[in-house]
Amino acid sequence: SQVLHDVNDINRKQITRGISLKNTSMRTVNEVIHKAYRHKKHTNHAVTLNNITYHYGGKLTCKQSIKAKCVEKATQGWKMLNKEMRLHTNYVYEIIAMNQERFILQDVLETSVQVYVSTYQIAVGFALPYVNTVHATQGAKIGQPFVVVDCFSPRAEDVGFTLQAVEQP
Repeated sequence: SQVLHDVNDINRKQITRGISLKNTSMRTVNEVIHKAYRHKKHTNHAVTLNNITYHYGGKLTCKQSIKAKCVEKATQGWKMLNKEMRLHTNYVYEIIAMNQERFILQDVLETSVQVYVSTYQIAVGFALPYVNTVHATQGAKIGQPFVVVDCFSPRAEDVGFTLQAVEQP
């Protein structure tokens, strides 16, 4: 492992995963990785919310329990079903359609599940998927180089973060 002295070192080392102690650091490093990440480019399939550009086919991590309407693909667009489901914290969903008012997300493990989520719900209830908090990462296996954020913070109240890159043997 090695200590990184600048948040931009994450991109220079091509690190796309991380673990953070604090939510604020998680969001900051997620945005840094997201801006440098090579997204699948699709014409007219990007929406920007709160200075984050979301891309068709991108992944999102649910950060709070959210109730969403189920939908299914129709001849023209999406058809709302008379069924709601709760999206679970720390589950990953893929963006399969979006515009400035709504996103259609698909469960990455159960691809038959598609839900309608408002852009407001995206902004407050979801995070980019590259960095998770230590609590959300418990038990997960990361099979690639990753960064540990806040690893040298003497107190949880500290402002800023310290980065340490961990490379797999």
